[in-house]
Amino acid sequence: MTQKTTLKTRQRSAMPASTAISATDSTHRRELLGIVDDLMDTESVLATAIVAVDADGVDPEDVQITLVIVRARLHAAMQRVNALRD
Repeated sequence: MTQKTTLKTRQRSAMPASTAISATDSTHRRELLGIVDDLMDTESVLATAIVAVDADGVDPEDVQITLVIVRARLHAAMQRVNALRD
């Protein structure tokens, strides 16, 4: 038995004025995306530091400096999120 499928293209319907995204919402979304990008970068730096802890010949002071940077980035991200909540 053969099954035939058809794909329909979706057409965007005009959004009613009541559901349109306001400029403030758009700004908040962009800011949140920026925070998420920063957190993803911070996660990458942290992952590198974790691997470096077990590596031979890595200066523990370098790892500590990296962790201080990660902590500062997380703190900055939390401040940005708190600013959006207000």
